[in-house]
Amino acid sequence: MKITISAVIFFVLMTSAAANASPQYRIPVLLYHHILEDVHNENLRNSSTITPETFELHMAYLHKEGYETITVNELRDYLLNQKVITGKKVLITFDDGYLSNYVYAYDILEKYGFTATIFVITAALPMEPQTFDLGGVTMISIPEMDKSKDIFDFASHTHDMHRVDENNKPFLTTKTFDEIYADISVSYTFQEVDKYFAYPYGAYNRTVIKVLEQTGTELAFTTKPGYVSKQSDRYRLPRYPIHRDLPMDSFESIFKKLE
Repeated sequence: MKITISAVIFFVLMTSAAANASPQYRIPVLLYHHILEDVHNENLRNSSTITPETFELHMAYLHKEGYETITVNELRDYLLNQKVITGKKVLITFDDGYLSNYVYAYDILEKYGFTATIFVITAALPMEPQTFDLGGVTMISIPEMDKSKDIFDFASHTHDMHRVDENNKPFLTTKTFDEIYADISVSYTFQEVDKYFAYPYGAYNRTVIKVLEQTGTELAFTTKPGYVSKQSDRYRLPRYPIHRDLPMDSFESIFKKLE
């Protein structure tokens, strides 16, 4: 039987696609927060704040290794709608909605042809752009969200429940179904915000999960390290938190474990 080169190429491509669509295919999801120069982070002393230089090193590494970014919509279609995803893919996320994501991360992501999702605290979103406070906390504004939609998608990090109570417990785990439902529903009234969710502090319970189901939330993300696969619970999706003291070789190991 004669086998053509095109037939061989087709077989290789189909085999690769089948392998990547298999239960063993895993997608890393990265979790970033704030981006500031170290000298400006002295007042905040926030371990989840990294420098623009570090963020660029991370993106350059991903680009060099042949990774492409996917959107949360694409991840949803892969997990829920039988869409096939192949090759080296990564989902980049930011929590809270800091203006620094727009000031620093936007240009770096654009440079490498990447996209990302920002989970915003909608009650904290200014209606007009604010002066960027290098030594403090400034949130991205609604107009800046609209201007950056070529790079960023936006989703919910609650409306006003990214807080702790008097016992230092996350609000989401202490409030009633109705209270949580009302808060998350408000966050979805913002036309910029898609129905995806990230748990503040990574904390949730059965009540929160029920609210997500009732509000039509399609995916929800934790702060627990791990890869997303077909077996992942769509309301308990893992992410790798990236902090300022994470060595570069530890960052790289997230991806080398996939080899």
